[in-house]
Amino acid sequence: MQISKIEENNSVIIMGENSTELLRYSISEKSSATVISVFGAIRTIVASYFNEGLLSLLHKTDDLTVNLEGVTYIASRGLRTLLEAQEIVDDSEGKSMKIINVSLEVMSVFESTGFLNVLTIEKR
Repeated sequence: MQISKIEENNSVIIMGENSTELLRYSISEKSSATVISVFGAIRTIVASYFNEGLLSLLHKTDDLTVNLEGVTYIASRGLRTLLEAQEIVDDSEGKSMKIINVSLEVMSVFESTGFLNVLTIEKR
């Protein structure tokens, strides 16, 4: 599958064939936190883009909020990205990361994989 990455202002759009949007994330500032809002399905085919965006952002900020309100599915590679990000936070002084607005589908994956015990998730 042909995939392209489009960067506009503070947003990244991952496009598939026939200009189909596969994944999108935008970055904003709220109070002292940096917020990454993710939309779409974090499937294996686009997980590397999610990984790149989240981890590079985590290296630039001390207070990161990951808004998953628009995420309908997360593959194991997406989970691995969140785990890697949490390990960076845990190994550093002064960094924090929380996940907000998790859909029921994604929360179910977090529950079945034990990620509720590893990640800081703000319940709805």
